[in-house]
Amino acid sequence: ISGRSGLETLFIVSKVELFGELPEDIERVEGVDDLGIEATRIGFPKCQRCWNHRESIGGNRRHPAICAQCVEVVEQIAAGAEVIQLFDSWVGALDPEDYENFVLPYSGAIFENLSPLRVPMIHFGTGTSGFLELIRKAGGTVIGVDWRIGLDTAWERIGFDTPIQGNLDPLAMLAPKDVLRRKVESVLQKAAGRPGHIFNLGHGFLPQTPVKNVEAVVRWVHEFRV
Repeated sequence: ISGRSGLETLFIVSKVELFGELPEDIERVEGVDDLGIEATRIGFPKCQRCWNHRESIGGNRRHPAICAQCVEVVEQIAAGAEVIQLFDSWVGALDPEDYENFVLPYSGAIFENLSPLRVPMIHFGTGTSGFLELIRKAGGTVIGVDWRIGLDTAWERIGFDTPIQGNLDPLAMLAPKDVLRRKVESVLQKAAGRPGHIFNLGHGFLPQTPVKNVEAVVRWVHEFRV
């Protein structure tokens, strides 16, 4: 990206287009249909918060930033989203005190305002091992965790009665097949067959991830038995 105009290329997909037909040049992971998996549409509201040390929303549940976030989520649900994920990639840059004071009220208000819609909501952030309990306190039907903490440890901390998502290291997707399979099975073994685990990466796919590796992971996860 060079210059301001280049930024526009990052926002070429609208909320409605997210749930339309996939472009023809997008590679489809083979084997999903053969496994009898029913695809679920997930909405990803942008986690933009205008917070700093001079302003906190406190108990203001109708703050413009929160209202805008909720409107976007409602639009995504109307467009076909069956699950919503609040994706907070940079939240781990904060210390627990700043998270509790400046972020938790926003996230909590969003989940609270959307709860009447009765749509499952995933709350995901990276680098959150230092304050996972606060992430759980903020809300969400499912808590997503990255690869920097063992899945079993994370699940114990948020409570086994709370569903969890995660948490394969995205770099493992570039490893040789034997290493990759060992990493996948390690995550599944830590889940120990408990109900409520959604297998996923601990963050997004790297651009150079081989599609064949993605196909292999899908197959291994569905073949795995504790």
